[in-house]
Amino acid sequence: MNPSTSTSRKKKKKKKATIFSWSLRDIFKEDLYKNKVDYIDLYFKSSEQSFESFVYPLLEESRAQICSSMEILSSSPYAEVVSLEKKLSQSC
Repeated sequence: MNPSTSTSRKKKKKKKATIFSWSLRDIFKEDLYKNKVDYIDLYFKSSEQSFESFVYPLLEESRAQICSSMEILSSSPYAEVVSLEKKLSQSC
């Protein structure tokens, strides 16, 4: 297996693990990645450097989208199920 492919897969898994490890408090925290998002250069020495410069902005964008979806979901109409009854079938 190509070493760079293996490294790329590990980084993807790490990013997914980061997103799935967020608590609700993390999702609603607007400054979760405030200190980690830096200036992004126009030119990069390598594709690795390019990818790494976008990790935190992408994580922040993902967090903001999840937060927005949860806010919309919380204002959606709903109904509370109070009870369920099993209806017996009528046989003739």
